[in-house]
Amino acid sequence: MGEQRKPHIGVVLGLGFCLGGIFLGAIAQPSASQERPAISNEADQRFIHSLVKTTLVAVNQGNLTGNYTVLQELGNDTFHENYTSADLALIFNDLRQANIDFGIIVEYLPVFTQIPTITPDNVIRTQGYFPTSPIIEFDILFRLVGSRYRIDSIAVGIQPQG
Repeated sequence: MGEQRKPHIGVVLGLGFCLGGIFLGAIAQPSASQERPAISNEADQRFIHSLVKTTLVAVNQGNLTGNYTVLQELGNDTFHENYTSADLALIFNDLRQANIDFGIIVEYLPVFTQIPTITPDNVIRTQGYFPTSPIIEFDILFRLVGSRYRIDSIAVGIQPQG
């Protein structure tokens, strides 16, 4: 087998999250011509919103408790193998230290800065933010494993409003 790709994970606090910049270079990108919109009807929209919200709620709960086991378990096999819950605690330490409970996102719809897309090999890319205070930014890839979409990579950012 070839070299195994380590899933990307990251956190940016108050740095102008750069959704078109530093993180995207680290995420393996499929050809844009192979992608298609992931949302074509209301059911798709609810599903994509649910994927994003539940993933960010898991990050938030990890931040509040210091326990990232659930977030780790939501990942695909590669993500799970490359990041222990202790690794995730270290990665999200700055976000956790900011002491921001962003569970309020469940009351908001995500604003996508790029149309969510899906590749022929069933990878969904979601990129955007929640218009909360502070603003919660995200760039998350989900990969189909069996019959469930699981986290393949994740970047989360916090931006103060104003």
